[in-house]
Parts: sequence; C-alpha cells; structure tokens
Amino acid sequence: MLLSQVEETYVEPMLDFTPYSTAFAADYVHSPRVHGLLHYRDLSFSDKCTVLKSDDWWRIAVIRDPYERLVSTWQNRVIMLGAALPREIRVHLNFCFDRSGHLDVAKSFHRFVTTLAAERHVFFIDDHFRPQTRILRHPNIDFTHIARLEIPGHLEELVNAIRIRTNRDVELPRFNEGLGIHAEDVVTREVAEIIEQIYHDDFEALGYARRTFEPTVEPRNFSLEMSRLVTFLHDIVADRESRRGMRYGLRQIGMRLAS
Repeated sequence: MLLSQVEETYVEPMLDFTPYSTAFAADYVHSPRVHGLLHYRDLSFSDKCTVLKSDDWWRIAVIRDPYERLVSTWQNRVIMLGAALPREIRVHLNFCFDRSGHLDVAKSFHRFVTTLAAERHVFFIDDHFRPQTRILRHPNIDFTHIARLEIPGHLEELVNAIRIRTNRDVELPRFNEGLGIHAEDVVTREVAEIIEQIYHDDFEALGYARRTFEPTVEPRNFSLEMSRLVTFLHDIVADRESRRGMRYGLRQIGMRLAS
C-alpha cells in the first residue's frame, strides 16, 4: 500500500472487481489490479540486472523475528483468513476446541505448527509461510535497506527515507493488527524447537537468536462468540470461493456480529 501510494498506482475502484477469497477488503491490495505496481518477474532481463546491481535502485527487505512472524501469520492468515490462501493449504487448517466449543488457542497453534512441519511442501507455496531467506533470495540480492519489525522505529525510519527520496508526504498504512496473541502466549519449548527446525536458515542467515520458552503455556480460549466467528469466516470464504460474492459474505458476518 505504501509503495502504491508513492507511485500513485493505487486503483481503489478495482476493489469491487477483485476475485480474492478473503474476509477483509484491506487485503485486496495484494492484487495487481489494485496496487498497480510492476513485479520484478515482469521486467526484461536487462532491467532485472539493472534493478539488482544499480546504485540508482533501492532494494528493500522487511524482516521479522521467526517466532513472532509465524504467530502473526497464524492469527491473520489462518484464524481470520486475512489473505487468499490456496485451497491446498486451507484443507490442512484445523483447530482444537474444548467440550464447550471454545477455540483452544495454544493447542490450535501447536497443531498448526506440527502440520506445517509435516506439510511444508504445501505451505511453502505461499510466501506467508515460506522462510524469509527464500523469499528474499538471500544472500543473492544485495539489499540497500533492511527494516526489522521487532526494532521500535526501524520501519518508520525506512518510511521517512522513502518520503525524502520521493518528496511525497505519505503515511504508513497499518493493517493486520492481530488478536493480541504473542509468541509467549502460544509457543512452548516443544513448539519452539519445531519452529527453529522449519526456519533454520532464517535464524542463521538473518541473525535472529533462539529464545528459551517454558515447557507449557497458560490456557487461553476464545470466547464462544469468537470461536463461532472463526468457524463462520472459514465457511464464508470457502463458500465465496465456490459461488458467492464477497459482499454477501460481509453482510452475513455483519448480521452474525449484530445477532
């Protein structure tokens, strides 16, 4: 969103014509119809070489601590389906509920991580789950700017540098604020070991330290209403993908929240 604002390519009217299976309109910015930006893969070979080597180009990477990144991805992409996940991935998304129907947060995350470890060849077709080193082609790309999300103010410094370079007073949009779940809430020692194995290259190449977690975490369950909403969101997105429009899904969500 920030880059499309800088380049003045953002096409808001295309929001109504984007076939994304997501419950949130903000995620439509991932569609080329909406952001209007040119992808690297669409450049000619000579232009690709220029982009990768020339001092006239900025090569920017935004990275994150692997534990927090996966917990954030799970909240926004799995629980709330904040992106158009491929069907091959969605068939592997299962949650744990207690006898009263409340979603068990820690157990559900544990199940997700073990499933990711076993089916990584499926999950890795989506950049939200792939190791950051693979996405960034590290170390083959010489980045001019690297912003680490866990460092306070680091991303804001990058945005300010972009303002100066482009002479545009743009603001950094904030989406996917999450559900307030952090690594300490759901990552046990056992889960941490699995994450470290899956994202071994990220820890080694990007300089992230392995952390010590407790053997168990405090129980935490969603409310019954929130648990039902999660299930409902998954049903809506699946239904929308097969035959119905997004506006129908949002109306249904609004009616469910109001009831």
